[in-house]
Amino acid sequence: MKTSLPLALLLASCASAPVPARPALPTHAAACRPTSAQRCSPDGCETADEGLHAELFELDVTARTVGACLYTDCFGGPARIARDGDRPWQVTAFGEVRSGRPEGGVPPPGSAPFPLSVTVDLRSGRFTAIWSLSPAGLQVDFGTCELR
Repeated sequence: MKTSLPLALLLASCASAPVPARPALPTHAAACRPTSAQRCSPDGCETADEGLHAELFELDVTARTVGACLYTDCFGGPARIARDGDRPWQVTAFGEVRSGRPEGGVPPPGSAPFPLSVTVDLRSGRFTAIWSLSPAGLQVDFGTCELR
């Protein structure tokens, strides 16, 4: 006849077994390169894939910063960080970014501060960036990041 452990003993042995630690999520999403984009206005959205090679986004959860290099200038600034408790790997940073050019330098046209939102899945590296936000519309870029 086959014997088995009493249920209480089985449960106790399971409860004392070490729980494997989850690996820590990355906190820095760098070199976020878009692979597609949409430019949206009150009339709808259209593909905006021209010039994607000249765009780069970044989000640093620990430093609480967000940044973008767009065409001829790079921007950065402090960000508010938002996380969904049910999906802690999904992080959104939003803030107003400013040109990174030295004070007194001459920024190129279009280098005024602007709002930037970057959402990154810290498991897969996929991101969405929303910028060029105005009453006339906005641009949404999609792509992947290097995670650290």
